Amino acid sequence: MFAVVVISFTVLGIVFMVRDRKRFFFEHHEEEAASNHGGATAVVNAGMILYILVFFGKTLLTFLGTSYTELLLNSFM
Repeated sequence: MFAVVVISFTVLGIVFMVRDRKRFFFEHHEEEAASNHGGATAVVNAGMILYILVFFGKTLLTFLGTSYTELLLNSFM
């Protein structure tokens, strides 16, 4: 039932987005980053670096056959 609701909302969202596409516009503000540094701004920030480190670690632990939980439990016992 939940999947049906999620799929229905997704389809409705796409339909409304296509229907109202003429209403969308982008505003430019003085505080926004320069357009020639867009990629660096998106990747080199604290949140993205933390994301990359955590999921690189998760991938490595999965490759080794363990998890963060097992690693933490074994370090305290």
